[in-house]
Amino acid sequence: MEDYKLYQKLRALTKEDLESFITFAESPFFNTDKQIPRLLRQLLPAHPNYANSQGLTKNKLAKALGIKSEESLRQLRSRTLQLLPGFYTQQELKKQPNTARLLLLDALLNRKLDKDLRSELDDFEAGISPDDRPFHARFRLDDFRLRELLRRQESLFVFEQYIDSGNRFFLLKKLKQGCQLLLFQQVYKKQAPNTLFTELDFLLPLHDEIIRNNAVLNAWQQLFGLLKNPDDQAGLARLQDFITANRTAIPKKERKDLFNTANNLLIGKLTKGHFNTLPDLNWFYQTLHTQYQFAATEDLLQEDGFIQPGRFKNVMAAACNCGQTAWARVFVEENLHQVMPELRDELHELCLGSITFYEHDHKTSGEHLARMSARGNEFYFFDLESVQMRIFFLENDYETFESRGEAVRKKIKNSGLSQAHLDNYGNYFRLLKELFQLKIHPGTTTAKWAAFRQKVEKTNPVNQKKWLLEHIPD
Repeated sequence: MEDYKLYQKLRALTKEDLESFITFAESPFFNTDKQIPRLLRQLLPAHPNYANSQGLTKNKLAKALGIKSEESLRQLRSRTLQLLPGFYTQQELKKQPNTARLLLLDALLNRKLDKDLRSELDDFEAGISPDDRPFHARFRLDDFRLRELLRRQESLFVFEQYIDSGNRFFLLKKLKQGCQLLLFQQVYKKQAPNTLFTELDFLLPLHDEIIRNNAVLNAWQQLFGLLKNPDDQAGLARLQDFITANRTAIPKKERKDLFNTANNLLIGKLTKGHFNTLPDLNWFYQTLHTQYQFAATEDLLQEDGFIQPGRFKNVMAAACNCGQTAWARVFVEENLHQVMPELRDELHELCLGSITFYEHDHKTSGEHLARMSARGNEFYFFDLESVQMRIFFLENDYETFESRGEAVRKKIKNSGLSQAHLDNYGNYFRLLKELFQLKIHPGTTTAKWAAFRQKVEKTNPVNQKKWLLEHIPD
């Protein structure tokens, strides 16, 4: 059976999406062609394997739809395909109600329906909180208010305010774009050819007063400056202090975006090998822990309603690596409920196992880890083995260390993880084994330890690099 373009597009939809598309096609508001929903209902049972469905041959499909020619069937598929962009748009507008409201305000303003515009503006502003609406929506609302005033009564219109409103929106977009570009350059050590930085060098001094008087723009300018000057190690603390002092003037969405950008910079630079020596790694984990303390206080760690397990483990790693296990315990007890329910039990044992390990209580750590199954979760498996094998290392249990190491090596070979994660875990377990062999070999010299230290420092990415370096004798 031919794999028509319509079938290829429909395979990109989930079955629930396809059912929503049928409802969309049945609505006379969006579509008046009654044949389209009939075709989609014929296709629904076969989704997504249309090519394997015997009921979708040309003859059977044409007969079911009452179509007499193959050309008519082809045209129906084409009309159905043309309806998809409108469906995509409608689905996105449902996810972004503020965007839909702003589009409505545009329409009312352009049609000079002033009374309806004022009513809609009042309703929009009254129905959403500062934290719920995108920051740019506030600028758009200011814009609508000023344009509406100009239309009603020119004497009330202040041209400077109108210009400032547009400039704030423009500057915010440029600063965010600049931060993302600098983030890319800092992490990947690549210079991206771009005129944006030259543009910002001109715009920021020109609009200095606007930026100083607007907490959101001020915060993003500080982060932009931080990304331009990565050696400014105190800059992140200054930015966090500024956000805390101005939290009522900075919507939560903006506080979260600022935190995520700074957090991605730190973790990305670690992964790409920017922090290799023990002093650098000590600074990294202390700074990262300070970031997470700030984010926990500001309630910025959730994404899509939950704290993702990867981020939760990063919080634990930062706290444990800078000796803040007491804080880590409190964080687990106060925030575990924000993790997806089906992941909480395993994550709880992994976190407590890690905390007690760093508190040098290997027995209790092992008991927590023994309660983990790690079935079906390769990240948990490797994190569990990471702690266990370090316990065997510290207790000089060479036999168990070797047997567990063999199991880990087999698991890595057959793992479905990305290459970046495989390199991270694979390099760590390989270096941990070399560390153990150097430790137990009586002929290990100072020169061999120094060579191994250099090897660890130059290997990237590698999990637990700080711990490995700490256990190399001086």
